[in-house]
Amino acid sequence: MFGREETSNAHLEDRIDSWPNLFEPLANRLRAGSKAGIWVDTDSGALLLERDPETGPEAFKVVLFPSASTQALDALESEIPDPLRRLLRCFNGGSFWGIEILGVIESLTRAARQPLNLTMASIWAANYAGTDQHDLLLATENVGRRGQHGYFLSEDGAVVGQGNGGDEAIGIVGEWPSVAHWLTDRLGQTL
Repeated sequence: MFGREETSNAHLEDRIDSWPNLFEPLANRLRAGSKAGIWVDTDSGALLLERDPETGPEAFKVVLFPSASTQALDALESEIPDPLRRLLRCFNGGSFWGIEILGVIESLTRAARQPLNLTMASIWAANYAGTDQHDLLLATENVGRRGQHGYFLSEDGAVVGQGNGGDEAIGIVGEWPSVAHWLTDRLGQTL
């Protein structure tokens, strides 16, 4: 269904070279994951790392979408907080070892891989009791058979993890002072 071509680590390095130092832990995890091969999705431009044949023949543990354009970010109806804007300029969402970071969809299609749609965040956020209505759903992570953690970005740039009430996901699951701290901590737990 999705086209892909094997590519080199230079392709990955080109993407992460422009990232700020605060995303270095993610960059290092991606470098380590690329040792088993790296592919580029020919339709979306996403980089694909760590094949996951247990999930499916075209599944990967890492799907790193290219950065979002300024035009795409500006076209969103809602205001994007600066910490999320900085993240989306590095990469426009993706899948990272079970964590799904939302991104901007420029045109909806089923013919290409796409990140979870950031414009749907307010609808999905309703599944998490106890979150501030002003916080923005940044990412999700499945937990156990029915649980899910939602990671919310507050107006001050902090991230709060909230369970959806399933048996494995009750209440607040963590608090981090920034997106970079959240990424570093969560990636350390997904090894």
